[in-house]
Amino acid sequence: MKRDDLEKYPRNPVLRNDPLPVEIVFHPSWWNRHAGITFDEDFFYHPSRRVEAERRMERILYERFGDLGLGEDRDRDCPVIGAVHNAAGFLLSEMLGCRVDYKEDAPPLVVPANRADLEVDVEGAFTSVSFRRLLGLIDTLKARYSYVTGDVELVEQSVGEIRRAVIDRVIDSDNPYLTGVCCINMDDRVTDDKIRAIFEAVSEMRKRYAASD
Repeated sequence: MKRDDLEKYPRNPVLRNDPLPVEIVFHPSWWNRHAGITFDEDFFYHPSRRVEAERRMERILYERFGDLGLGEDRDRDCPVIGAVHNAAGFLLSEMLGCRVDYKEDAPPLVVPANRADLEVDVEGAFTSVSFRRLLGLIDTLKARYSYVTGDVELVEQSVGEIRRAVIDRVIDSDNPYLTGVCCINMDDRVTDDKIRAIFEAVSEMRKRYAASD
């Protein structure tokens, strides 16, 4: 929610609280119908296709909802990884051996493996075809654009890339006090300097925000 929105939409007259930031995510069927985008494997893993689809999504958002501030990246090629404009949590399941059926107008469907045991092959997950495809996507986009965006990835990204990702998200929200950074992949491989980069980036943006008032 932009700062202008906070002034346009006052506090709830009953609860008297500030409005919360809200993000709307459309179902893949909406994108398929209104933008002609299909959500096959190439949508998630082909570098050129991924960037092209992201730009088309931004353009559609601007044409339909530009007055609400959507579609700001319609004229940019954004090297995106992950499902930014739709909810699609499938990668981890695929890495662990589940079959994933990709649909034209629906999120990837995870088919349970129905294994007799609950043993997790961690080493196998990170040498799986799906994870190698993701790394290939990241490497190609980095070589082409010098960075990737999307989810904040603490393990693979450098300190500079993490700072840039966090700052980009704060700028998008226009208010560092209404911005959350979720790091679900924080494990023992994440070094202290990368964690420190998150706090330093947020602190820097808060100082900028305070100085602009």
